[in-house]
Amino acid sequence: MIRRLLAVSALGLGVLLGSATPAAATTLHPFTDHELAWVADVVVVGTVESVGSALSGRGRHPYTYTTIRVEEAMKGGAAPGSTVVVREVGGDTPDGGHAFVPASARFDVGERVLVFLEPAAEDGAWRCVGMFQGKYTLRADRRSGRTVAYRVHENDYSPAYDHEARPIPAGAVDAESLLGRFRRLASEGAVPPEREIPGLRADRRAEFRAYWGLPPEEDRP
Repeated sequence: MIRRLLAVSALGLGVLLGSATPAAATTLHPFTDHELAWVADVVVVGTVESVGSALSGRGRHPYTYTTIRVEEAMKGGAAPGSTVVVREVGGDTPDGGHAFVPASARFDVGERVLVFLEPAAEDGAWRCVGMFQGKYTLRADRRSGRTVAYRVHENDYSPAYDHEARPIPAGAVDAESLLGRFRRLASEGAVPPEREIPGLRADRRAEFRAYWGLPPEEDRP
C-alpha cells in the first residue's frame, strides 16, 4: 500500500498525514540559487552511503534517513570525510507499504549529490531546503564526457529510485559551472533580493527583515 503524505509548507517543513488518496498538488516556493545558498545552513557535495527508513519517535509515521559522505563543504561545519544525515518525511511502513511525499528529495546509494540543508530535528539530522529543490544529482554523461547536474521532481511514487537507470533529463547543466556559482554564493553569504520566502526560521526571518529595513514582525500593523 502506498500512502501519500501531503506537503503543505513551502519549505517542506510540515506535512499532513493521513489520506491514502493522491494530493491534488504540492505547492512549493520556487527557490532561486541565491535563496537556496542563503537559507541553507549546510551546503555540501558528497556521495550517498546508505538509505534506510525508521519510524518517528512516537511511531506514527516513517522517515527516510540518508547518510552522505562529504567531499566538499561550501557552507557549514561539515568537514571533508565526515558524514551528514538527511531526514525526509516518508519511507517504508511496518505493514510492508510505503509513505510518499510528492516533490520530496530521494536518494540512491552511490549517488553523488550537491545538497542544501537545514536542521530537521533535535536528533542532529538535516532536511533539504525546498524539498527536491535542495538536492542536485551530479553524474557523468557518457555521451558528452562531462559531468552534469540536475534535479529530480517526482509527484508519483516508484518503488525504487535508481539514479543510474534514469535517463539524464534534457535540462541538465554543466556541473562545474553550477558548483562554481554556488561556491561563490555560499562564500558571499549575501541576503537575497527582497521577496517573500515562506517558512523561514525565526532567526533567518529576522536577519532578512533587518537587512531590508523592514520592521520586526511584532511591530507590523
